Amino acid sequence: MENSLTAISNNIMRVYRSLDISIRRIQMETGLHCPEGCGACCLHQNVEATVAEVIPLCHYFFRTGYVPRIYEILEIYKANANLTCILYLPDPDNTQHGRCQFYNFRPLICRMFGFGSRKNRLGQMDVMTCRMLKQQEDAYQRYAAFIKQHVELPVVSNYFYKIAMMVPEYGLKLMPVNDAIQDCIEFMYWKMRRRMRPRLAS
Repeated sequence: MENSLTAISNNIMRVYRSLDISIRRIQMETGLHCPEGCGACCLHQNVEATVAEVIPLCHYFFRTGYVPRIYEILEIYKANANLTCILYLPDPDNTQHGRCQFYNFRPLICRMFGFGSRKNRLGQMDVMTCRMLKQQEDAYQRYAAFIKQHVELPVVSNYFYKIAMMVPEYGLKLMPVNDAIQDCIEFMYWKMRRRMRPRLAS
């Protein structure tokens, strides 16, 4: 099971790398980037992911022995009804700024927001964007022109289903990101070989 989870994790990371390349192209063409240190999206309390999306992240936690600490943090957040993503590390001098502590393993929405598209209720494609990007007026105008050239932006549902179909039982249900991380840890805890299992409690 360890080997199969490793393969799934690697395959999901390949999807993420392909997506990142597409987004970097848009950023290079337009000059539009998330402001350095911006934590506006991360501070939302409704960030969602599937268990499948965080398999690479949790696989990393197991490989590095970080699971007990992460599980402890999850329990603290839950006890305090804190819905902010546990991966977000705020800047001590500015709580609106911060960074993702595990940026390479962040889930799908964290990669696509601002540079992806999704269907609205009318079946039309909407650009996923935010006020922080719109404030970069020149770059945002280039971005708007880029879109008008009928250049297809990455579509959320396409990448969502690419990942979901790798592990359908864990890839179709969106949930708060912290719940997805906890469920993924528990799933991997029971499924991986005994030598990979951490002690979740003393």
